[in-house]
Amino acid sequence: MIINNNRCLVQQLALGISLSMSLTLASQADFSGTVLEINDESTWEILFSGKTDSANLATSMTVGDFNGDGITDLALGSPDASSRRGVNNTGGVSIYFGNPALKSLGEVITPNGVTENFALYGTKQNEYLGKQLAAGDLNGDGIDDLVIVAQQDYSYDQTKVYILYGQNDLSGNMNSIEADVMLVRDFMHVSALAIGDINADGIDDLVISDDLTNTNGTPPNQVSRNIHGAVYVMLGRHQWQTVIDLACRADTIITRLNGNGVFQVSGLAIGDVNGDGKNDLVMGASKESNDSLSLEKMGRVYVYLGRDKLPSTIDVATDINLFLFIQGSRVNEQMGETLAVGDVNGDGIEDILIGGPQAWEADVPYTAGFGKIELVYGAKDLAQVPLDLLDDADVTLTLTSQIGKPNFLTGLTLIMADLNNDQIDDIIVSTPNGFLNGGNNGWVHIVYGGSTLPSQIKLDESANIWVQAPEPAHRLAGAKMGNTLAVADLDANGHLDLVMGAPNGSLSGKTDNGWTIVMFDPTTKTTTLVCTVNDRRGCETQGACEAVDGAWNGAQCLDPVAILNPVSWILTIPAVEVPILGFLSYTLVLDVLSFQFELTETGPGAANVMAPARYDTTSGKLNIPSVFVGDKNYWVELQEVADTSPMLFDIDNFGENR
Repeated sequence: MIINNNRCLVQQLALGISLSMSLTLASQADFSGTVLEINDESTWEILFSGKTDSANLATSMTVGDFNGDGITDLALGSPDASSRRGVNNTGGVSIYFGNPALKSLGEVITPNGVTENFALYGTKQNEYLGKQLAAGDLNGDGIDDLVIVAQQDYSYDQTKVYILYGQNDLSGNMNSIEADVMLVRDFMHVSALAIGDINADGIDDLVISDDLTNTNGTPPNQVSRNIHGAVYVMLGRHQWQTVIDLACRADTIITRLNGNGVFQVSGLAIGDVNGDGKNDLVMGASKESNDSLSLEKMGRVYVYLGRDKLPSTIDVATDINLFLFIQGSRVNEQMGETLAVGDVNGDGIEDILIGGPQAWEADVPYTAGFGKIELVYGAKDLAQVPLDLLDDADVTLTLTSQIGKPNFLTGLTLIMADLNNDQIDDIIVSTPNGFLNGGNNGWVHIVYGGSTLPSQIKLDESANIWVQAPEPAHRLAGAKMGNTLAVADLDANGHLDLVMGAPNGSLSGKTDNGWTIVMFDPTTKTTTLVCTVNDRRGCETQGACEAVDGAWNGAQCLDPVAILNPVSWILTIPAVEVPILGFLSYTLVLDVLSFQFELTETGPGAANVMAPARYDTTSGKLNIPSVFVGDKNYWVELQEVADTSPMLFDIDNFGENR
């Protein structure tokens, strides 16, 4: 619910000067769908938390029937977890078997509470097992297998991809070295995984994207090897070798100019997008540019059209007859970083959902990371001409400029699946850094599929469901919920359930152990009750009412994070989260004649600076553009939340000046 106070605040300043401003609190008043706030525990059924400090549970997740009982299971990766013997960063994977009684688990306090049905542990320090996960039946035995990436950043000669076969008696614990298959190469950085049958033989195939190059200035790192990024296809088979070198044993290797051109794929998806009965391979190369149009990093999507027999090598620069190309529309949008496929318009042909979480808000400078998603409908004639998202996108999904912020990363995770059981896939979009007043809390929006979707969808206005993590200092705040997502019928009731990972969460007395919420049958839930008070002063009297501005709830009421004293005109900002340095305290002193704030050196690395502070008379927001810490310059945006004396503010946004 949104409050549009539009009240006039008049404060007598210390020098006899008065300031008048009209205030409008940040809100969700224009949202017409169902709001599910997870600080209301009736909206979810299970809460898993990581076992150790810095485990980052749910950095990865996937779903599949790993024990062959006909019910989908849930696998969660904790790549930063320490081993049972106390070895750091070995990582691990937990599997929870689906069953009708699963929802009765409630909040699982690990490691002393209900444990997983199966666990796979890393064995070496800095192995980081569980960095990525995928699932599918790769050996054709009718039981899903689990693919696990073990990968340490900046040490890419140690990267491994394991395959663990599903089996009817899967239980207990296992070490990574006991996995059934290990895929390696000399140097590799796995940026994405996908599983699906792309050669139409009835067995799922494994696709691995390796975005490592030896070109300076092309992240993630530079190494000396004879290839500038590749996509490896391993066809499913009944018998796999125990160890496979992808450089020479992959069934198909996709590169640019035989490996001499940079080809960095960050998103993968598999589905039949041209309706010919064969699955196609969709690859997103978000960092690609179009020099002829001066479009730097607009991103490009390659669709390899499925066929019964794949060649051993494919070149995206020369084998252009094998591909459909979809080009991003604007500079630095980096479209294709994430992908999903599904039939969202019910025509029987799967559609392509293209994510650009790094995209800027259109025509607004310094808004990198605002995020955007484009939908391209599948069609039988889809491959006839290259597509440009500027003109050829069928649906564009974003947040409004009132709610969206830089670095929200809307579209970081995408899923297309039929949540509401109408036989048409729905669109599920995460905004892991979303907030209404402060903190990287996380949102998930669900848009129901239909035969006639509008060409423009503002998620915070017209999505059907908006799932919100709470604002600070609730225990579930600041966790980046939605960093990972999955949907599956975990309780075998015929309805898909929603799983939301928050790897940055801290629960059960631990730090950064991560948590995961399972929301059963999300489309059957109703909007949480909201309060009607106009500011924080009524908070404690509202009982179990939920947040009017997304920041407080009954007993979880928050103190404002910034206070402007009307006598001394000192503005204290006690909870600014600065990258690397963590939470610091700042004091700014107001010069009421020039209306500028001077930062005093109260925080480590802070520096004095005069910062013109701008009030927006319509929104009631105070923007302080220059907060220096170390060698970096940050900006702080405050929102007045109560007209008490001293005045009370929330930090509405915070970021590094560019």
